[in-house]
Amino acid sequence: MKIKHIPIYLFIALTPAIISCDDFVSDVDVPLTKPKLVVNSYISPEDSEIKVIVQRSLPLYTEHPAYDQKFPVVSDATVILTQGENSITIPYYPYAEHYHSTTSEFPVEPGKTYYLEVSTPDGDKVTASCTVPFNLPPDIEITNIESRNEDGYSQKTVYFRFQDTPGAGDFYRSELMIRYGDGTPGNSYYTPMDLETGDRFVADANKDGEYFIYKTFGIGIIPNEKPSLLIHLSLTDKNYYSFHKSAYTDEDDNPFVEPTPVFSNIEGGLGVFGAFRGSLTEIELN
Repeated sequence: MKIKHIPIYLFIALTPAIISCDDFVSDVDVPLTKPKLVVNSYISPEDSEIKVIVQRSLPLYTEHPAYDQKFPVVSDATVILTQGENSITIPYYPYAEHYHSTTSEFPVEPGKTYYLEVSTPDGDKVTASCTVPFNLPPDIEITNIESRNEDGYSQKTVYFRFQDTPGAGDFYRSELMIRYGDGTPGNSYYTPMDLETGDRFVADANKDGEYFIYKTFGIGIIPNEKPSLLIHLSLTDKNYYSFHKSAYTDEDDNPFVEPTPVFSNIEGGLGVFGAFRGSLTEIELN
């Protein structure tokens, strides 16, 4: 290893410059910014509930405990969801810290456009809209299940695919879980599963009508645990896809990657109001 020694006179000469730079930075006035409303909500015909989370952003250089990364919750907002001539004011549930209703009270229908308005007593107001996808996601096709045993340790790798429905403008999200047990409460536990091949978020731009191909990492098979691979495929609107795609891209651990702006479709604030349709495929791995 080659070690460079800095002459002591050079270090002494640099010290005043370092101190003066520190003084210069500390004298800069940072403009204050007003907190914005942050709204997150995703609606689906296949979901039984409508949930809207309303918070306030933390302006730059706001002091708050390092262990608490949550935005402050807004509990006194008026939250209105509208479709056509019908609307509902969604009440706040303190125990869950969000605004909550059900699709039996206000149905979410495929192909319809919904409008969300959130306002507060101090005069803040934000709006957003989304259109629910008309179609259900395409079927999952299992193309191969590869088994291998090493030193008594059994693993399975699952290959699967789905074909995009013809017609441009489709967006997809894939989430995988391994379930051990029989699926009943108290007798099951779940583990997230990563993909070795394929992306969690894909769009049919330049791939209209084509197949999206996936491969899991090796799945450990525990004797007598009845493992199953659960594949949840969602067909989403552009809002849902754009937000999650930008947020997922921002998770890169490389410190030299340029920060990616997180998508927002909340007019006057931050966050996302989106829609999706989902299906669940279960593959038993015994």
